[in-house]
Parts: sequence; structure tokens; C-alpha cells
Amino acid sequence: ATSTRCLRQYQASVRYIAISCSSPSVTRISSAPLQTRRGAAAIMARMNGAGAKRNGASVGIIANPASGKDIRRLVAHASVFGNDEKVNIVRRALLGAAAAGVARVVYMPDPHALVRRAAEEIDAGVELVPAQGDFRGDARDSELAAKAMAEAGVGAIVSLGGDGTNRMIAKGMRDVQLIPI
Repeated sequence: ATSTRCLRQYQASVRYIAISCSSPSVTRISSAPLQTRRGAAAIMARMNGAGAKRNGASVGIIANPASGKDIRRLVAHASVFGNDEKVNIVRRALLGAAAAGVARVVYMPDPHALVRRAAEEIDAGVELVPAQGDFRGDARDSELAAKAMAEAGVGAIVSLGGDGTNRMIAKGMRDVQLIPI
């Protein structure tokens, strides 16, 4: 029951922080609308270091550096989703994890170091652990990372990628909650 409550709280925090905020800074987050004032106060207290209770939960983050740049976007004159923006979203996901009391984040290593770069400028208070595997910088990395994260016992996987990335993640695990952003 505690892990389910934590997962729901984390999912809500990640969705709020990743989607509703235009900046990873805590001051911007505090001025953005939340569903309840009590919820905003609780998240702000945790983000400002007021002793977020760590519950031992862990989550995974798979940030695909190749997603959002495919030929379909270029020929359709759609916006391209760059790696700097992915770093910003991962930063907010890490803050959401910290706000929910997550102790460990297992991440997919990538050549652009998206998760490491996101963690450099914040003190989220979570342990960052690279997923173990033979990562080669191709589509199979997402599947391999998901499998490694499931074996590591993460309660949820946050993914930054498109439909192809999420299909590969689903091939790598079946019993872990997926939070696609």
C-alpha cells in the first residue's frame, strides 16, 4: 500500500513538474498552479529541502537522445525536440522523484549524458545509478535499459521518447509502470 501511494504521488509530481512548468527552478514551480494549496505546499517544502522522507523506492529514467528529431518532423515543418529541452524535463522529473521521497533513480546511459547533465545543476537528493548493459547508442538501448531497470526493481519508468522508444521499453519489461512524457 505504501509503495502504491508513493508511486501515485510520484506520477502526479512528475506530470505536474514536467508538463506544467516552464523552468526547473523552484521559484517558478511555486508560482505555477497546482490542484490544491496543500499539495503545492507539500511539494514546495520537499523541494526546498524541508526533509523529504526517503522511502527506499526507486524509479527509472529512459531519455532517448535521438527522439523528436526524425525525418517526419523535418518534412512536416513540426518542431524539433532538442536534447537541451530533454535535460530540462529530466531535471524536473528528478525533482519530482525527490518530492515523492524516491531514494534511487536508475537511468539509461547515453552518449549525450542527458540524465547526468540534468543532475549537475540541482541537488535532488536521489542516488543516480546507471543501468547495467551493453549500450550501443541505438534503438535497442531502450529495451535493454528497461529490462535492466525491471531487474533492478524500479517501481516505474519515466520515458522521454516517441512511440518507437515506448514500444522498445514495453518489449524490455511488462510489469513496471510506464510514465511517458
